[in-house]
Amino acid sequence: DFFEQTVMAELLQLSGNVAVQLIGSAFVDVAFGPRIRRRPGFGPSRPQLTWSSTHKGGDIVLSDAETLATGGESEGQVVRSAEPLPATGKHLVEVVYEQGCDMEDPFLGACYFTGVVSADVDTFREMDGGENLARLAQGFWGIEDSGDGCVDTGIHRGKGGEEGAPPAALVDLGTSQERGLFVRGDRLGLLVDMDERTLTFHRNGDPIPSLVLGGLPEEVYVVATPYNTGSRVRIVQSD
Repeated sequence: DFFEQTVMAELLQLSGNVAVQLIGSAFVDVAFGPRIRRRPGFGPSRPQLTWSSTHKGGDIVLSDAETLATGGESEGQVVRSAEPLPATGKHLVEVVYEQGCDMEDPFLGACYFTGVVSADVDTFREMDGGENLARLAQGFWGIEDSGDGCVDTGIHRGKGGEEGAPPAALVDLGTSQERGLFVRGDRLGLLVDMDERTLTFHRNGDPIPSLVLGGLPEEVYVVATPYNTGSRVRIVQSD
């Protein structure tokens, strides 16, 4: 009759769709881990990372369920994520420096290195002052806030160097530093493509042009530098 042919058929189809969604969700949890959340459509995943309590400078203090790292008395110390990024696909992680060297000036103060490191880098407790990510012979891919080309600043592509940011990547900061890459309160996005092994950057949701770092290893972790005493960096947790 009409009830069996129409109403019951629709209910069976609906229950089947729900079952497929539940099975698919369970598969994602098994394959990628339950902490990964994907944007609608085909965008990058948004891994829910935290800062590591062991892979960090000894004076850095963690809070807010290990999502906020605060610089201690020894300046120039570094903190790494506890979890690696998934080994395949595209992944977007955003960090925000909530405070830099000056409470009044949005300019962080330079040397706020941010990016990814290889699993081989394990010298975080020895990093401080000038002996930070910029001085690594290999294993760090990333940028810092000023974008200046110097041994202690600029762009790093898995090895040391003095490369400055390309002019197209710089913006007027409206601070004591006329131009740079990011300031206090900016959402700095790290877009990692593990299939292509590349790292690109976003600033408040918009791509930073002319900045593509290639040659990433098979396993990478997010890393940041709350350089000055009292400076803070947060890993943004997606909804």
